[in-house]
Amino acid sequence: MIPVHPIQIAYKVRYVLAALLFFLSMNVSFLGQSSALENCSPEKLRDLQVAIINCSGNSDLCSTSISPLPSGSTLERGSSIYVLGDSLTVGMRDSGELDKKLRTAGWIPTKINAIGGKDLKWGIEQVNADKALLGPASSNAILVGLGTNNLGNVVSSGTTERIEGREEIRGWMLELIGAVQLANPNIKMYWTNTYGEGEYNNRSLSVGMGIINEIIAEVAAEKNMTVLPWATSTEAAEFIGDNEVHPYGGYAQMADFIVEKLGETAPVDNGSTSCCVVGGSDASSNQETVFKFFLSKGYTAEQAAGVIGNMIGESGVNPLKMQFVYSYENSSGVDKSLLEPNGDVRLANFDAVASQLVNKGVVNKVADIGYGLVQWTPASKMILTSQNASIPNAQIETIQYQLQFLWEQLSGTGLGGSVVSEKSAGDKMLLTTTVEEAAIAFGRWYERFQDSDNLGNNQYVERVSAALEAYDRLKGIDVQTVSSGVSCGYSVGVNGWDLPGEGDHPMAYYSQMRKSSAPDDPAVQGYYGDEPYGEGTIAGCGCGPTSWAMIVTTLTGKKVEPPEVANWAAENGLRSGSEACSGSAWWWTGVPAMSEARWGVKARQIALSEAADQLKAGNLILISVGEGSPLLSEGGDGHLLVMRAVTSDGRYLFADTSDSKSKRANGGDSTNPDLFKELGSSRTPLDAAQVSSGLNALFVVEKI
Repeated sequence: MIPVHPIQIAYKVRYVLAALLFFLSMNVSFLGQSSALENCSPEKLRDLQVAIINCSGNSDLCSTSISPLPSGSTLERGSSIYVLGDSLTVGMRDSGELDKKLRTAGWIPTKINAIGGKDLKWGIEQVNADKALLGPASSNAILVGLGTNNLGNVVSSGTTERIEGREEIRGWMLELIGAVQLANPNIKMYWTNTYGEGEYNNRSLSVGMGIINEIIAEVAAEKNMTVLPWATSTEAAEFIGDNEVHPYGGYAQMADFIVEKLGETAPVDNGSTSCCVVGGSDASSNQETVFKFFLSKGYTAEQAAGVIGNMIGESGVNPLKMQFVYSYENSSGVDKSLLEPNGDVRLANFDAVASQLVNKGVVNKVADIGYGLVQWTPASKMILTSQNASIPNAQIETIQYQLQFLWEQLSGTGLGGSVVSEKSAGDKMLLTTTVEEAAIAFGRWYERFQDSDNLGNNQYVERVSAALEAYDRLKGIDVQTVSSGVSCGYSVGVNGWDLPGEGDHPMAYYSQMRKSSAPDDPAVQGYYGDEPYGEGTIAGCGCGPTSWAMIVTTLTGKKVEPPEVANWAAENGLRSGSEACSGSAWWWTGVPAMSEARWGVKARQIALSEAADQLKAGNLILISVGEGSPLLSEGGDGHLLVMRAVTSDGRYLFADTSDSKSKRANGGDSTNPDLFKELGSSRTPLDAAQVSSGLNALFVVEKI
């Protein structure tokens, strides 16, 4: 007779009991509310244009008006968003790369549901059909772009206004909001208004859109809904003019506008969250981040602890953990120059490390190597899926991103779910009621480690033990205090901005060096040296456009790359002469004056004494240096770079577009090699005296 492990018995008994209790509770719930269905059903209430949040069986609890949405409609980075719209949204989706831009900015689209020519009534139908996708486990927010096709409700033929149409549109808007609330009472709601000129079907667009926008504004004020004002934007006027409502040739700009305005609602991060911690951070802090994340998604404390127990067994709850690289000292013979000091592997070095593991016979093939919090195997399951969606490595490496990817797998939605769904495992996790059950269910159905079908496997003993320990330490966290999303996008820190991988408030960091000659620095999000600039290349004289691109991307959350800035500068006559780097002074005279309309930021010259306060306020500083500066490369007569932060003791940190690990290590590419070798322009702070040496000017840049 085969002996049965005690955990196996406990698991089977508890699993059966959990299923039985779940079945009984569902039946009791149904019987308890059946008497209220006639008077309190969503269908009945929808006919009456009434929204109900709680319907316990007493008809007098049914509200006769729609409750306000949760106050403070701020959409935090890492949140998931459902998008609903008509042809304008179709254009942004198909021509404006809306999905990609939302993800790049740090949000996860649950679904972009859009069909041309649809109106508010259709929107109500879609919300009712997609209740599961709008629920708390799937979406933190909804963005609606409807109302344009209800023009006939407010303007009849001959441009005569229909007064009664106002109440019709208002009623449908309230009905749509009520249906959304039924699916998710805590959802954040956004609505974009519409620009219109000329006539359509003998109806005045300017009159009709004006009326519809007024109604949107009224409802938004009543229901704590945020309006994204496309109707009053310069982009809309530029690309639509008097040609209906569609931004022909400008859907990319419309998508940029929408993403930018969503970003303006994101709260300022004061450094209190650890969600963006990467490898090498305190394991206890990482476990707490995981615990809070799953509580915010609706998991019980027991279920969240079960996930943590498995992550401890897989990666030590380290998003930069690579399988078979146990530590810096015990690295399976891998070249240690490819590793972080604690043995972590950054994505920039993943391929090289994987090749060495295969060549040394540690593993048969790269596909057998796991990576990340749950050791995705093959690692491409998470890494390539994300990279193919244009997610930057610096974001993929964070705890928050990997947790969101995992959640999408478990819920079967979004990037992780749509490509590599693990919804079956997620459904099984929701049936568990104890820490032991959750730890075993996650190991068996999601991790599926070797011999996981054997519940007597000692791995279960270890993972259950780790989960119980985590539960005892973290169970006191109140689920009501946990946010449904954590800000991990580009956000201001206490004293400025970090390079990716340094801390919780990363800035965009581009390089003007050539990829072929530059070291692969994991903080750098793009090498642009080979791109043309004037009569030369960005490598030769592109410190200005590259620095400006970093500043705009960081402050606005809208990705702007150096070639775009360089082309814009040339098109607007901000360069002169035929030599590669002649006329560089244009940057000071031209860019600040023209930046507000084009880039959404403004700049002004300041003294060094003002720099610390400006950095603490969340702004960035463009700095020009010349002869005598430790920030100037040998042979150069001037350089532009970004002052990004101030330390607690008053020294300054920089983001240098021409900085590289080799330059810092060799110390030979500077007018003062010894000083440069010691400092390093991007990583090590300089005091005020060092900054003053060779300083030409400082321009503070802030978002409008």
